[in-house]
Amino acid sequence: MGCYRQFKTISLMIRELSFIENLLFRIGAVLMLVGVAAHIFSTEISLYVYGIGVMLFCIMQLRAVYEGTDLNVIRLRRQQIFACLMFVGAVLFISSDLPVGMNGLLPCQ
Repeated sequence: MGCYRQFKTISLMIRELSFIENLLFRIGAVLMLVGVAAHIFSTEISLYVYGIGVMLFCIMQLRAVYEGTDLNVIRLRRQQIFACLMFVGAVLFISSDLPVGMNGLLPCQ
C-alpha cells in the first residue's frame, strides 16, 4: 500500500495530457512505427510519415511537464527529452539520402 501511495503522489506532479493530447500522442507513436516499417517499400513516403509521427510524439511528450523534486523522475524525464532529440536526429539522417532532405548539410556524406 505504501508503494502505491508514493507512486500516486509522483503521478500527480506530472501534468496529465488532455484527451486530445493523449490521442495525438498515440497517433504520433503509431505513425512512427508505420513510417519505419514503410521505409522498406518507399523511402520518400516513409520520411514524411515518420517525421509527422516524431513531431506529434515529441511535442506531446514535452507537454507533460514534471514539477516535483524526485531525482529519479527528473532523470527519467531527461532521458525522455534526449530520446526526442534522437528521434528528430533520425529524421534528419533519413532525409540526408533523399533529394528532398538535408543533402550536403551533414558532414558524413
